[in-house]
Amino acid sequence: MTGPKIDRRYFLKGLGVTMSLPFMESLMPRAYAAGNAQRFVSIYFANGCIWSGAANTQANNWQCTGSETNFQLSRSLSPLENYKQYLTVVHGMRNDGGQQGVGVDHTTAHWCSTSSFLTGQRYEVETKATRLKYEGSSLDQMIAAKQNTRLNSLVIGNSYLTEHSGDSRGAAVILNQISWRSKTEQVPRLVTSKQVFDRLFSGGLPNTSPPPTTTDPSIKKRHELKLSVVDAVREDAKRLLTKLGTEDRQKLDQYLTSVNELEKRIAAEEPQTEPTVTPGQAAACGTIPTGGTYQSDNTATNTVAIPQRSKNLVDMMIIAFQCDLTRVVTFMLENEHSELPSKSLGYTGSNVAHHTSSHWKDNPNAYAPIKDYFGKWQASQVAYLLEKLKNTPDGVNGGYLIDNTLVHAGSGLGDSHAHSFTNLPMMLAGRGSGHRGGRLLTYQNARYSNFLATLATKFGLPGKIGLSDGTLPNLF
Repeated sequence: MTGPKIDRRYFLKGLGVTMSLPFMESLMPRAYAAGNAQRFVSIYFANGCIWSGAANTQANNWQCTGSETNFQLSRSLSPLENYKQYLTVVHGMRNDGGQQGVGVDHTTAHWCSTSSFLTGQRYEVETKATRLKYEGSSLDQMIAAKQNTRLNSLVIGNSYLTEHSGDSRGAAVILNQISWRSKTEQVPRLVTSKQVFDRLFSGGLPNTSPPPTTTDPSIKKRHELKLSVVDAVREDAKRLLTKLGTEDRQKLDQYLTSVNELEKRIAAEEPQTEPTVTPGQAAACGTIPTGGTYQSDNTATNTVAIPQRSKNLVDMMIIAFQCDLTRVVTFMLENEHSELPSKSLGYTGSNVAHHTSSHWKDNPNAYAPIKDYFGKWQASQVAYLLEKLKNTPDGVNGGYLIDNTLVHAGSGLGDSHAHSFTNLPMMLAGRGSGHRGGRLLTYQNARYSNFLATLATKFGLPGKIGLSDGTLPNLF
């Protein structure tokens, strides 16, 4: 079938802004769209979970109960109750890549968790160098390398504080990154809403960012005039309207309104300037670091709360998918070894740092409910993403974004107190890549690297990653 040769990724431009648009039938009939665009999202949960053993506290174990198709979510996963039809909870994963080798023990577990989460192998723990043990890259970057989108991948995080400054066990950057382009090259994260917004639309946020260092006079002019990105492309949008049918006119208006509202929200909620971050003295595992300031909580030292920033980042993730800017996103809800204060997430009890509460057996009645609360918040972020995916039309494939998106979420650590590498908290969601939801799968000490290898095959990649020696049955 032949037809008009129209770029499926249409742009609006003006004063240094490049704004991609969602699919519009007026510009390109669906018959000529890309079709079968499969997307991948990986979400990292810091500090493991309470898998079991907290029954006598006010907390609830992460572990779910029931059979494969008739199961009950734990309280930590209760925010996902309305999305069970899209969800597969996976039990019995062993992080073979994280725990393998001499030098891997309780003290290096946090570093092994992040380095292995998408690679199926750990960092070079023998030398504590900032590199992987073996040649290879992370799953997200393997998938990204096959994409033909404006951004091969979007790597984002919720905190720009180096909460642990690194020590003889490894560098802080290993705790703060999960994406690896190669054995020696990590993929830098975007860690504020402003950075992600600028990556998607170019030119920066004029009301919150100082004028960028650039020789482009159009970008400088937009910053001087304090024009929003929508204002900057308004003339181009008017020209486009003459080519659109009634339905696409409404779609364009709704899209521009949503971008404008997002920009205003970020401008109001993010700090006017990036604050100076003081990591503080590195803490031993299970103790609270001293001398540092946490720049991502809702305190007098900062104007943005982690929950709102998380929603901003998910909203921009949806825009990126909607416009086919990228099909691969990794999102660290927190840095590993996170010291995020519980009250910054709305907890009404004691204000205890996440990492401190993760050692819940030190004070079960005090710490276990707080760690449980962090787990519930993590699940709520996945729920927010699934709600957005469920209600956003997929212009490339038809249907909705959730129909062609696979979400992978979990941690490289199991029980947070023991720093175990067994019984990882792990889930898949969405309907992308042939995933079937509404299931609780229980494996017996299965290799997590084989779990990753199975995901790789669903994106047309060889079933080999890190230390994997095969794939898992019944995962899809």
